[in-house]
Amino acid sequence: MKKNILVFTVVFILSSALISFVGCSDDEAVILLDGERFLEDSQTDIDSGQPEGVAGVPDDPMEIKVPEDVTVYVCGAVRNPEVYTLESGLRIIDAVNAAGGFREDADECYVNLATLLADGQRIYIPTREETAGSAVNLISEGMDGSLEGDNKVNINTADAAELMTLPGIGEAKAMLIMEYRTKNGRFGTIEDIMKISGIKEGMFNRIKDRICI
Repeated sequence: MKKNILVFTVVFILSSALISFVGCSDDEAVILLDGERFLEDSQTDIDSGQPEGVAGVPDDPMEIKVPEDVTVYVCGAVRNPEVYTLESGLRIIDAVNAAGGFREDADECYVNLATLLADGQRIYIPTREETAGSAVNLISEGMDGSLEGDNKVNINTADAAELMTLPGIGEAKAMLIMEYRTKNGRFGTIEDIMKISGIKEGMFNRIKDRICI
């Protein structure tokens, strides 16, 4: 009887040990399996070249958009002097056509009509009378208002529209400048413009780099 009890006890202990061993192995197998899945998922993200959850990244985030339109001021010997908004890539001839074309007295050969338009540009078309003595040049201003090269407003020959492009010169002052020329002849120096009523040293300093005689 005691022998049977001893055998039963040994069998029970061995069975319990075996069950504990198998259970532990199953847990380790599950942990190992989850680890392999995690490594496989991570490797897939690395191989794809993109972190998980990141999408819609632009191909070129530094891409610069080119403006579709340019706004230019066409004045002088054109039929409809005005500010026009045109498609980018057009040329001065297109701006002249938008302004109704040349007037009959325009010097069509004086301006380089093939020049590309730039936003903020001012295009002045002179008359044949103005260019007969090479009195004026094409006036073309950039976006910052600076004049290209030596092109300036000639205060001895400019009409009212051209004079009014100068800072602080409105219609009234432009008419006074032309009346002065009629009564007194040409300005001898650019400083002589201060003889015009309402044009003092402060205004002269604002326009002196933009005018010539």
